[in-house]
Amino acid sequence: MILTELTDFLADTIRDSVQRHHFPLSEAGQHYLQDMLTRFVDPNSLFQVYDLHGERRYGLKPITFQQFEAWEKALGDGTSGKELGMQQVAERCLFLVGFCYDYVRRNGVGSVRFHRDTGAVAYDGLGVLTGVDTFPEIAASFDACAVVVGDLHVPELKKDSQKLKKVLDRWVETRDRRYGLLIEAALGPQNFAVGYKGGVN
Repeated sequence: MILTELTDFLADTIRDSVQRHHFPLSEAGQHYLQDMLTRFVDPNSLFQVYDLHGERRYGLKPITFQQFEAWEKALGDGTSGKELGMQQVAERCLFLVGFCYDYVRRNGVGSVRFHRDTGAVAYDGLGVLTGVDTFPEIAASFDACAVVVGDLHVPELKKDSQKLKKVLDRWVETRDRRYGLLIEAALGPQNFAVGYKGGVN
């Protein structure tokens, strides 16, 4: 029952976001985002135990570490290992730049670009390895997909004025369009118009 409600929520939110922004994201692309986000309900999909200079840590493993591991899997496990490693890197980058944008943005726009570029390149590589058309589509529209994933916050912002104010404060501080798009979605374009222009600030 809970999984069905989650699936319905994700499907509705993704569809509404795509329509609101007029993104040309295919049904297959939207379904892929829904499946990806369902997997991230499990915290272990993002957070894990890893070694850093001999010290065991639990949390978000740096994307650069994950890239190296993907190549190690390719050497040890062949093509299937490389596909799995690249997909994990690609999806974590998309989730971070989408749903956890504020976390990534704290280290500057350069951090956003790094995660965006890393994720897009990984999706392109997956398209070459697998021949699946959805991966190149996500790569080409990575910024738009990140906005769609980030719009999962919109229902919450509509209900919680304090959280909406925090996003507004971040927009005033940075004039970052991603914050503006969240405010626009929560208040309506007649009250706060920004509009998607693509790319990273």
